[in-house]
Amino acid sequence: MKKLAASLFAVLALAFVGAANATPIQWSLSNVTFDDSTKLTGSFFYDAATNIYSGWALSVKNGALSGYTYNTGNSSLVGFSNATELLVLNNNSNNSRYINLNFVAPLTAAGGSVALELATSFTNFSTGSWECDNCTNWRWVTGGSVTTGNTVNETATDVPEPSSLALFGLALAALGFSRRKYN
Repeated sequence: MKKLAASLFAVLALAFVGAANATPIQWSLSNVTFDDSTKLTGSFFYDAATNIYSGWALSVKNGALSGYTYNTGNSSLVGFSNATELLVLNNNSNNSRYINLNFVAPLTAAGGSVALELATSFTNFSTGSWECDNCTNWRWVTGGSVTTGNTVNETATDVPEPSSLALFGLALAALGFSRRKYN
């Protein structure tokens, strides 16, 4: 009976090891346009379990504002960023430029497609999707969404959480124990 219980525990522990991996999901911009008829393209990673954005590369075209690419090397997240909002600020102290993407529903680990929240004027940072240059010149997102299709993080490797490693170790120990008792 003890052998059966140990084996059952090992099988269950191994079954749950994969569920504890933290995997940021890549979200790609789809058909995002501004009110000046220019486009916003690119992607970012979001981990719903930790509420962390990473690996963003968002490119805007010349129009009412000059072209620019926001990425992790030249810009940073603003504290408002969460499951329903991505707010990025360039790191140039001479020119504060923001890109703000608000989503009509929270981004989740399930992925899918989420529309961008639209607005035509500024009411607060958490309303609508827009870009501004020193927040004196604006352009508003008039359509588009974010979609998933790639569920690997930017390094293309899963990083097991400590609980996963502990479960895996317990499963191996239980299997070893049951085999030793059986022989």
